[in-house]
Amino acid sequence: MLRNDNVHTEVQSRQSTLGEKYKVDIDAIVQGHAEIAFAKPNGDKDQPSWTDKRGSLDSLAKHLGMYIERREVKAELTFEAFKRRFEEGT
Repeated sequence: MLRNDNVHTEVQSRQSTLGEKYKVDIDAIVQGHAEIAFAKPNGDKDQPSWTDKRGSLDSLAKHLGMYIERREVKAELTFEAFKRRFEEGT
């Protein structure tokens, strides 16, 4: 759906509005994850747990492009439907 210019523009607009409303931007998100990821858990209930740290490290790694996300898409297309689409140029 994001390939549709109208949808893409609307998503960007809404993301921008929410970011401004809550005063959140990419730097704030990354900073927050970094604080959790590199905090030293000491058993205090106010300190991040090892699970929190792992989640934040995963999020930072994804943001920095260290992970490759793969998605499997299954679709069936008969030869006749493929040929028709090819001939129509779509």
